[in-house]
Parts: sequence; C-alpha cells; structure tokens
Amino acid sequence: MCGRYALDVSPDSLPDEFGKQGLHVDEVQGSDVRSHHQYNIGPMCTVPVYYCTIQNSNNHQEQHLFEKHLVQYMKWSLIPSWIHNTDQSKKTYPTFNARYEALDHSKLWKSVLHQRCVVPIRGYFEWKTYSKNQKEPYFIKRKDDTLMFLAGFYSKTTIDANEVYSFTIVTREAPKQLVWLHERMPVVLDPGTEDFSKWLEPKKKNLDDVKSYLKVYNKTNLEWYRVGSDVGNVKNEGKKLIEPFKESKNNIMSMMSTSPKKVKPEPSEANVIEDVKKEEKKQDEIIQPKTELETGIKLEKSPIPRKKRVAISDLLKGSPSKKKKI
Repeated sequence: MCGRYALDVSPDSLPDEFGKQGLHVDEVQGSDVRSHHQYNIGPMCTVPVYYCTIQNSNNHQEQHLFEKHLVQYMKWSLIPSWIHNTDQSKKTYPTFNARYEALDHSKLWKSVLHQRCVVPIRGYFEWKTYSKNQKEPYFIKRKDDTLMFLAGFYSKTTIDANEVYSFTIVTREAPKQLVWLHERMPVVLDPGTEDFSKWLEPKKKNLDDVKSYLKVYNKTNLEWYRVGSDVGNVKNEGKKLIEPFKESKNNIMSMMSTSPKKVKPEPSEANVIEDVKKEEKKQDEIIQPKTELETGIKLEKSPIPRKKRVAISDLLKGSPSKKKKI
C-alpha cells in the first residue's frame, strides 16, 4: 500500500530535477492549484504527475503526430470519467491505490488502462504494525536521493465545465527485503529502462501489452529508516518528517519505568484504516456511475468521512531502529 509520500520539488524546479535522470519535460500544467504539502502528501492532495501524449503538429503545410511529455498537477485518488458534478467529485473514493492483481478484471481500472503515468516522489512512508494501536512509520527512498517514479493511471473528466485530472498508484507484493515492513509496495519504474519507457508509450492500449513492465522491485538502490510519529497526522508538514527518528532520554526512561499506554485512535481515522483494508480485499468495490448501464458497476456509498478524508492515526513511539539499506 502507498498512502503517504514526500516530494520536495517546486513546479519551476521539476524540469531540472527530471533532467538529472534524462527525462524531458515539454510543459508543466496546473501548478496554480497544487497542494502546499511537500513532506506529508496524502490522498486528495493535488501533485505533479508525468505522462506522454500524442499530439498533432498543427502545421498547415504538413501534418504529423509527435509525442509530448507533460507534467500535469492532478488530484491523488482517481475520479471516474463518468463523474461530472461537483458534489460527486468531492466524495473521497478509495482509489488512491490500484492493486496489480485487480487490473485485468476491475471495470474501473480497465477504463483507464490507456492513460498511464508515473508519479515522481522523493520517498514514501510505510508503517510497521506491532499491534492495533502500536505502529512505527518508516521512510523509503533512493540511496542517491534522486527522485523515484511510481507507476500509475490517470483520469480526465469535466466537472462543471472544468477539466479535472486525478490519478492512482499501482501496488503489488513487496520484495523479500521489505516484506518485514509491509506486504505490499508501490510499483517503482526507473528512468532509462525499457519498463519505464514502454509503460509511458501512448500507443499501447491493452493491459497485456504493458502488464509485464510492472515488476516486483528487487533492486538494491533503496534505503529505509524509522521517522517520527508526527507524520501520522496529515496536517503536519516540514522537512523534519523525513529525518531519521531520534529517541529522547525521556522516552527511554518512560518505556523502562512504565508499560506503554495504548493510544485510542480517533474514530474517523480508524474508519479510514478499516476502509483501506476493505479496499485491498475487495478489488472491485469502487465507484458508481448514475446508471449501471453506463459501466456495469453498482453504486455503493464510500464509508470514508467527507471532511476528514484520509488520515492515519497517531502512532506510538517505540524503540529506535538503525538505518537499514537494501
């Protein structure tokens, strides 16, 4: 699962940052509606996504098609293309992740298979679960601190005469090096590889043509370490959220003298966590158009609260862990 990540790059700096890995950016669009979060990005934030499209040269003397590489700021949590009014678009859909195993039989994902993208991140957060109320956050990133790119799908719909872009991140089983932390992981695609370029190739329309590029990431260029529990509150922001956790003397003495207190999660956050679990088990439990005849998908009301959309409950502090590398 991938429900929180960091990207500390401004819109103006994105082309240069992409250029470090040989990626060309023709245009950056939609940055005026971007979210302010950089170190604690969660579902429903508006963030940059990279994709390729085929366009016409519009040359009156000679017309030819060419590929254009775009960075488009999109809302994280895919909004189906059949949603066309503001009230429906404001609902929180459990579509921030698309399970690899569900791609070939989920009607929602089938509708966007031709709209593939990659999501640039500095690194992502994952929680090690010890018990229902005791979890520790970790930050996973590249050893060389360059951007990671996650495989995704995007959707474009018109809502009240405005174009709205949204996206989801593809996940599959974690490699053996990270399964101790979580059983799933976002699919990572490295620039300069065939998997990366073929995934973005706009001419490929079928899942069978691209699914083989979504591999379990077994490379040794990642590192991870524990971070502070402040990242558990989506309202928190700042570079300190991605810095290695340091245990204070007070915390150590408290752990030695008394048993740890259980932290009761806020009701809304507990509901979100439970909903994510249901989403992972029920691949097609997703969206609803107005009629079943349009898409064949039954309408179901999302259990995620409207105002407090996606947040992860505050996490108990535990024993420190050393910085580990794959």
